[in-house]
Amino acid sequence: SKELVKRKRTDVYDLVYDEQREQARTEAKEIAEEKFRKECTFKPKMLLHSSKWQLPEDRISLTDSNGLLKRIEQRRKAKERQIQQAKAKKEVEAIKECTFCPETRKEPVRWPEKAVLVPGMARFLQTKELAKQIAEEKKMREDKVFNIKKSRRQLPYTIPQPFKLSSGTSKKKKKMILEKKLR
Repeated sequence: SKELVKRKRTDVYDLVYDEQREQARTEAKEIAEEKFRKECTFKPKMLLHSSKWQLPEDRISLTDSNGLLKRIEQRRKAKERQIQQAKAKKEVEAIKECTFCPETRKEPVRWPEKAVLVPGMARFLQTKELAKQIAEEKKMREDKVFNIKKSRRQLPYTIPQPFKLSSGTSKKKKKMILEKKLR
């Protein structure tokens, strides 16, 4: 610090910069590079112009974004077409295995405009109504015989009522007791 004061430098860079350290660092870097070159002598030969090593067509180019979007869309459509063709092929194969050939009508089915009379329907409805009436009468008899009363309240809980826990003494009695004690 005394040397710095003697030189009278006030610049921060001059205070921080150390020439010897920078020189030692660059020398160490050069020595390491030279050592690497001596140990690693292999250098591969690149043949970029060979047809075998050409860049693929679908390589992404960040400069041509419109072309990239078009290629992506084309691939997606091609893939959809392949999927649809495969599905169609499977359907054709499934149909070939099917031997059933139903006869179909070209004309639509016409329903009758009148109500269709089903024989025995009136009797069925009549017996059903009779069974319902018998069940109601049976229930009424059971209610009468077994004295089943319907409760007024259909709630599943008890409604609390106010009550007195103890009969306690009234005010008049308390006055009388106090008066007797005071006498």
